[in-house]
This record gives sequence, C-alpha cells and structure tokens, in this order.
Amino acid sequence: MKIKLIFLFLFVGKVVCAQQLGIGQWQVYLPFFNASSVDINEDEAFCATSGGLSTLDRNTKEVQKFSVLDGFASSDVKLVKWNVSAKQLLIVYQNSNIDVLDKGKLYNLPEIFNRNNLGRKNINAVFFKQELAYLSTAFGVVVYNLARKEVRETYFFTENAAPLEVFETVILGDKIFAATSAGIYEANTNDLLIDFRRWRKHAVNQLYPGGVCNAIVDFNGKLYGLFNNQIYVFENNQWLLSSIFGVDVKRLKVVNNRFITIAPFRVIIYDSQFNQLKNIQNTNVFNSVSDVTLLGEEVLIADSKIGLVGFKADASIVNYTPAGPQTKIVKDLSSLNQQLAIAPGGFSDTYSPLFQNLGFTEFKKGEWRNYSEQSNSFLAPIRDITVVHQSSNKTYLGSFVNGLLVKEGDNFNLFNSANSSLQSTMGDAATTRVSGIAEDQRGNIWVSQFGVSSPLSLLKKDGTWQAFSFQDVLPGSFIEAKGLLVDDASQKWLMIRNRGLLIFNGSQARMLGFGTNLLPGTDVLSIKKDLKGALWVGTDRGVAFIESPEDAFSNVEVEIPTLTENGFIRPVLSQEQINCIAIDGANRKWIGTNNGVWLFDEALRKQILNFNTSNSPLMSNRILDIEVEAESGEVFFATEGGLMSYRGDATAASAKLSGITVYPNPVRPGYTGLIAIKGLTEQARIKITDISGALVYQTVAKGGLATWDGRTFNGDAVSSGVYLILIVAEDGTDTAISKLMMVR
Repeated sequence: MKIKLIFLFLFVGKVVCAQQLGIGQWQVYLPFFNASSVDINEDEAFCATSGGLSTLDRNTKEVQKFSVLDGFASSDVKLVKWNVSAKQLLIVYQNSNIDVLDKGKLYNLPEIFNRNNLGRKNINAVFFKQELAYLSTAFGVVVYNLARKEVRETYFFTENAAPLEVFETVILGDKIFAATSAGIYEANTNDLLIDFRRWRKHAVNQLYPGGVCNAIVDFNGKLYGLFNNQIYVFENNQWLLSSIFGVDVKRLKVVNNRFITIAPFRVIIYDSQFNQLKNIQNTNVFNSVSDVTLLGEEVLIADSKIGLVGFKADASIVNYTPAGPQTKIVKDLSSLNQQLAIAPGGFSDTYSPLFQNLGFTEFKKGEWRNYSEQSNSFLAPIRDITVVHQSSNKTYLGSFVNGLLVKEGDNFNLFNSANSSLQSTMGDAATTRVSGIAEDQRGNIWVSQFGVSSPLSLLKKDGTWQAFSFQDVLPGSFIEAKGLLVDDASQKWLMIRNRGLLIFNGSQARMLGFGTNLLPGTDVLSIKKDLKGALWVGTDRGVAFIESPEDAFSNVEVEIPTLTENGFIRPVLSQEQINCIAIDGANRKWIGTNNGVWLFDEALRKQILNFNTSNSPLMSNRILDIEVEAESGEVFFATEGGLMSYRGDATAASAKLSGITVYPNPVRPGYTGLIAIKGLTEQARIKITDISGALVYQTVAKGGLATWDGRTFNGDAVSSGVYLILIVAEDGTDTAISKLMMVR
C-alpha cells in the first residue's frame, strides 16, 4: 500500500509544493542531503532527513518530499520505521516529537516531547512487536501502543541514581534485551518491567565483552551485539566473538533475512550463513553512511552528507535526493533577474568567525546549484560566507574569514589583504572579515570590513582598489562596521556596532548616533533604500526613516513612524529588534524581527500582515533576512529554521502597459484563490466588466500587479463567462485590454 496524505495542515495561507506559487501561498526550501534513516514497505521507500521526509516510489522511482507544510510535526526527521503488521509509518524527530502515518492520516504522539522532567530525551531506535513500538531513549524504554496511539508503559533505566541511555532494544522469544550506556540488560517479557530491579545486567560469567554495546539485532533467532569494532553473538547464555568483520562498524541491521554491517564508508551484506554477498565501498560518492535498506537487488544508502543513493546490481549509483539548498542555515539573500543567491555562513554573537565551510547556493526558476568544496576545489579554504550581492554579470560574496570572493561565470577570484586594499583583522591577522557589499550607480563595488582601521574599501570597475579611513570622526584601529548601503546620491552609509551610522559622501564623513531626534535604540541592525530613495533603518528598538538622505550633511531629519491604535499613537515596533527590512514592488515594507514578520504600507502607517509560528507556516520567529523577487513578488524569508517564501501581491512596476498576463486563465471550477493581473505600470487603474460592459470590479495596481478574488463589489461570485480587463496608466497616457474566461 502506497502512502498518500489525505490530511493537510493549512494556516492562513495555502501551501503548495510546486515551483509556481499562487498569491498567498507558502513554500519551504530545505536540504534533504543529511539523511539519517531509511525504511521500505511494499510500495515505497521512506528517508528521514534534516529537511523533512522524502519518499521513493519502488516502481516509477518518483521522489517526493514532505515537511511541516504538509502537517508533519517538524522538518528535522531523525528516524523512520515501517510497522509491517500494523501497516503504519513511525516518524521520530530530532526534538523527540513523534508522528504516526496510518492509512494516509497523520497522528501526533507528543508525550515525550511535552515532558519537561525527563532530562535528555533523545530517541535512538525503534523495535516493533505487532502493534507495540519499543522506543530506546536517553532515559530508558518507552512502549507505545500504536493501535491506540498512546503510551502503554515506560521503563526507566538508572544506575547510581543517574539515568542510563538505551541505544537499542530487541525482543527475542520471551526475553527483552536493552543495550545501554552501562552495558546490556535483560529481562523476561512477562515480568513487571517498569520495576528496574527485574532487569539483569549481563556480567563476566556470561563472557560479557565489557564496555558499551551500541547496537544489537536479532538474526535467525540469535542476538548479535557490536562491541568496540567487534561483533559478538549471544547463545547459550554466553557472549562469543563471531567471525563477522566489525572494524569501523557503527550499526547492525537485518533486512529480508540479510545481515548488514554499516560503517561510515562501507556496507557489507551477508546471507543467512554469513557468506558475504556485497561489500560496497565508494568514498568518492559516500563516506558518512547512516542507514541502509534493501530494495530488491538495489541497496538504498542514507548518507548524512549526500542524502539517499541507490547502489544497483551492476554497481552503478543513482541519487534519489530531492533538489534543494545544501544547508538549512541562511544568513543573507540577494535577488536579481529571478535568481536568488544564498549566503549560509555566520559569526558568533560577539562577531567572531565560526569557520564553517558551507559554500553558497543559487536558485533560479526551480533549479538549485550548490557551490562547495566538493563541486569546486577553489572553495575548499573559504569559510563563513555571510553576505552576498549580485550584479549584472558577477556575484560578490563576503567571507568573514577570507575576504571578498568574486564569481564570474564559473570562475572565482579571491581578494584579501595580499592583493587589494582590504585589511587583515586587528589582533587576528589570519582573517579578513568582510561584513557588507554594495554597488553604486557607476557599477563600482563598495566593501565594509569588521575589526580594521579603514572599514571601507572601493573596488573600481577598472579592477583597482582604494581604502578609506575615518579617524577624524571614528578614531581607532578596530572599527566594527557591520554592513553598508549606497543611497541615490552615491553616499555610503556604514552600520557601526553600537555607534550608529557613519555617512561618507566621497570627501567628508559624519556620524549619526542615537537619542532624541536621532536614531532609536543603541545599535543599528539593518538599513534599506525604498523605491523613492528614502532610507529605512532597523535598530534594536524599532525602526526609523530618513526621507531625504541627500541632506545628510546639511539638515538630516530622522523620523520615527507611528501607528494609531485605540486612540493612542505609538512608534512602530518600538520594542522589536529589527533584523532586516525589504521593499516590495508597491514600496511596502517587509520587516523581520525575532518575533516574526510584519508587512506595512509604504509609510508604515498601516499594518497589512503579521506572520509568526503561531499563525503561519514560519519555521522560526527569528527572521535573519528578507528578499523580494521583483518579477514574481515572491517574498523569501531567511529564518533560523531555514529558507521559506510567501507569494506576495505586489511586483515591480513595468515601464509600459505591454505584456499583460492574467493567471490563472481560464479560471476552472473549484478554484478559490486570487486572480493576478501582471505587467502593470505603477498605480495603473483596472476595471473589470462582463461582456456586455457592466462594471464588475475595479482596483489599483500594487507595483506591477493587481489581484481580483472573482467576486463583485457585493461579494458575490461572478458567473461563468468572458470578462474584459480594462487598464489605464495613472496619467492616462497608456492603455491595455485583456480577457479572462471564468468557468464555474
């Protein structure tokens, strides 16, 4: 029986897995490379990854992926186990939450997850006995009755008043065995197992090998255990060393009467007489094997670095890993020409490098391209790519360790203190910490640095470099510049940690700090230029805006946007940490905080949307960056839990009313979403009439997009037929007509 979800968990917006999002729909973009567990039933294989559950159809080889957007309790799946007798899939998450997929419906079993007095709650393995599931955990064994979807009993394991971790549990006849952090315990299944005194620890008189046994399995009615690179068999109440090769083995498994030893870089499969059937070793493809199962003659390997791969009978290898980013960590986003560039690096809260080698990723029209040391040796030494900027033909990537990386086509160049004006970090000469990248109107690239005396460098179009120091207004040898922006007057605005903004116009510099009539809070965290040239500044205590940044050296005015609620005027988000700001095609402001996302109108006078983990599919309330794809209106959120997006209702405005697109068209029976009219000029007027000319609806474009819900002014659904869409530019100099077919 093939698993098909008939339960879909929906929030305020719809969720889809297709590449083309409808307005108001969500999408999740998570990696499926970190595979930790794999199992099969008669129709498909199931793979647990840090990005969610993936499935492989045994016949068609079609791969599907599922996540929290499909109703699962979490995206970080640790274990999957198919119960043959009950025909249920047990799904265990890294946070110890549990789902059961039973006849297409999801049931959540949160008992372990919700308990706060258990200490460590890791779930290490699952053993089935009919409808009972024995979960080996960090504190003992939890027995679930999956038919009733409830906990039957719990066996707490302790030694010297401290909990013992159970790595694996096996029932063999009327005996139950538990491999723990203190050795192997055994009991009779008919005993009162909740009384730990009924459990007997294997001892020297049983020739117990000593040390920790991390894995036990039942094979042909005998118990086998893994002890420090050696595999023993327990028979006649004694442990005997077997001839099975155990060097580097981390796990034992039995599938289809085959005994399997799993090492990070090697899988050996034996028949019932321990004749070696296959010895699979291919470090060029996999070297971090987590789990294995058998799909006929094909060996499915779950690897923690490359995902799910199949090793076929002819020794060929097939990759079954769903496409996606190579890591769920996202620090910075850049969108240009429908391509999203993702910088996954990071630094500590004190702005120290993490030295992570995570590469970077590009995403365009549903296609993913991951750049790492595996795909390009040039990237092998590069660490902590934390900022990214795309120009017309180059991508600029800032490393918090190595300097500025420039990608042109498939070629890379690296700039640091040896070949540019970039400086090594004061007190840490081994690092060159790039914190920001911006491009001016002439195509010059400006780079900010953290922890140097000259925090601003210029890479000119002719390839020459120049550094700038501001000792007169910002003295010191360790200037903590966190990022920068270039305004429409080509002035540079540098975010200085705990100091405010440094403004540089090419010949002079000044500081803009905190206080009355100045910036709110004590630290600037983000800065963004809107479509009219105004600057929006996010701080640790709300947001401010500078309507005329060109007056920065004469009479700069900092304003605090306010909202009126219940007759009271209050500053917008004054208690929030403003991590990021993005501008959509209608000049509206998307604001990311540690408590979710807000969308405001152009002047922050009206709140339009607010998303958090309670009212939306957001995987985390901490939003690190937001980027709006101008043409589609898709809003990408870099959250602490990974990359997500929401299809907004505003796109970049067109210069002329040409290439008008209406979708979906025709509108078919059952469709309840919004109808989009795309390719509009700013503030274009739209009138929708029936074929006789009677006005049905009218609206104004948001950027280059307008929407219609298929209803009249009175809220009634329109009937089937052809509808005319009449479009007039705001100044009346341009017009367009389109048609829409409505089928009810």
